[in-house]
Amino acid sequence: MRFTLRISLFVCLILLGAGCAVMHQRRNIRESVTPEPMTPRDWAAVTGTYIGPIRSTSRRFGTEGVAVAETRLEISGTADEPLIFMKMRVAFTSAWNQNGERAETFTNIDERRYGVRGRIVASSREPNQLFLQLEPQPLAPTFGSFMIVTFREDGRANVDFVEHAFRRGEGILQRPPALVEEARH
Repeated sequence: MRFTLRISLFVCLILLGAGCAVMHQRRNIRESVTPEPMTPRDWAAVTGTYIGPIRSTSRRFGTEGVAVAETRLEISGTADEPLIFMKMRVAFTSAWNQNGERAETFTNIDERRYGVRGRIVASSREPNQLFLQLEPQPLAPTFGSFMIVTFREDGRANVDFVEHAFRRGEGILQRPPALVEEARH
């Protein structure tokens, strides 16, 4: 009995040590963005809607898990107070779970909170980045996750998605094409 207890304690200490190492790496990524907000002119150039996939992988216990999040990101407000509405439809698979799907919605816009379970804390970062801290319900898979969105001049945005438990993703979001209204005769 004592041998089993010692082995269990040893395994817990190893997992705790691995988790502490991950926290340090996550902090380094989070602190790599500048603390200064974007200029109003730069912010005006990036407001709008972006859509696209974000792909994540994780390797745990010798197996690899894959997730693809089809994302819609709506950006408005000001550089000092960004207003964000984000929907993600995530399809995932791993050795333990053959396939799964979940939908998550995050916002910091009070008027759009009805039916939305997750909050988002957003801040613009100079010269062309947006930092998004996801705050879902406590047992949600994205608990403690954050995103760094880097805008490009061609209407696209690179996304670095840092989740918990060694899962990290990336993707490119782009603005949907503007619909041209046909002239009526």
